[in-house]
Amino acid sequence: MFVLIAPLFSGCKKNHDPNPTPSINSFSPASGGAGTLVTISGVNFSATPAENIVTFNGTAAEVNQADANQIVVVVPAGATTGKIAVSVRGVAATSSTDFTVVALPPTITSFDPVSGGTGTVVTITGTLFSSTISDNIVTINGMPATVTAANSTQLTVTIPSGATTGKIAVTVNGQTGMSATDFTIFQAPTISSFTPTFYDTSTPLPTVTITGTNFSSTPGDNIVKFNGIAATLTGATDTQLTMTLPSGVTSGKITVVTHGMTATSANDFLVGCPDLIVTDITVSNVSGDSFDVTYHIKNIGGVPLDINNMYFQGYISKTATLDGLQYVGAGGDPRFGYFKTYDLLAPNATLELHRNAVNGGSITTYPYFVLQIIRELNGPIECNTGNNTLGTKIQP
Repeated sequence: MFVLIAPLFSGCKKNHDPNPTPSINSFSPASGGAGTLVTISGVNFSATPAENIVTFNGTAAEVNQADANQIVVVVPAGATTGKIAVSVRGVAATSSTDFTVVALPPTITSFDPVSGGTGTVVTITGTLFSSTISDNIVTINGMPATVTAANSTQLTVTIPSGATTGKIAVTVNGQTGMSATDFTIFQAPTISSFTPTFYDTSTPLPTVTITGTNFSSTPGDNIVKFNGIAATLTGATDTQLTMTLPSGVTSGKITVVTHGMTATSANDFLVGCPDLIVTDITVSNVSGDSFDVTYHIKNIGGVPLDINNMYFQGYISKTATLDGLQYVGAGGDPRFGYFKTYDLLAPNATLELHRNAVNGGSITTYPYFVLQIIRELNGPIECNTGNNTLGTKIQP
């Protein structure tokens, strides 16, 4: 009888552990701030990123890449200095040394728009901003700006008054990031003068030159209006704009809008025609047929009048009108002459003029003196040439 004895192989059985213990051999870099990529090297990691649970001193991190021997993770916001732990299918490993968390400065990758003036709203794009508005300190070339909205990658700020061209800086938790390029600050334009100061509607449309500051040398960047009527620029520098006066303009202010900011002229640009009248005549120093004349002229029109292009005709008359009259004047010249030393006579302005030793006829037969304003051939055309004559009695 044979007895079969089974060999004992139990001592040679191989144990296959379904959940091998992971191990962390090293990590690099050894320190960094939120957002830093850290490579963890070791064994028994999972090639499926989601199966690797990584924490920095207890704060969970996002796993970007993974294989059996290496994991790439992002240092999470809020992480603090401490051990790195990796758990794979419930089995954990902890680093032998601490990962040191340091504060990293925010970064500015872009901003839009790249230029503007006071009140311009600017969107700053970057990283490591705070979603708490008050935690972000933003300056434009050192001038604090108001932050109106914030998240971790984008800030909305308003350009403050007094800001100057320079870098944008964002400070979060004491760490500062600076823009690579300047934000250009546009200053508000100003109008110091313009020429001509008026338009006589009897003449062709003039070329107007506006002088000031902070204009754009690109004509299309300047919007010029005459009492609301837009003009087309023919030239532009930082300090001077030129254009042909647009048709249909009425009296009013000139405005220049450059980069969204407006300048308004202190004085009105006047449009219309002049109208000169004699308001009163005084006769004095009567001696024989000779006498002196003092008279006032007034511009009742809408624009200044160049009286240097006018002359004044004197008569003696049987009535206070241009009836039955004789020319009179100094030395027989009935014209009282041109005035080459006077400035333009502004609307509603009055000027006193004199003429001495007027004579040329019998003031007994012609007891009235009549003064008539005569327009020079190429002088201004008045609104009303029918009111340019006035007469007064020479003596009681």
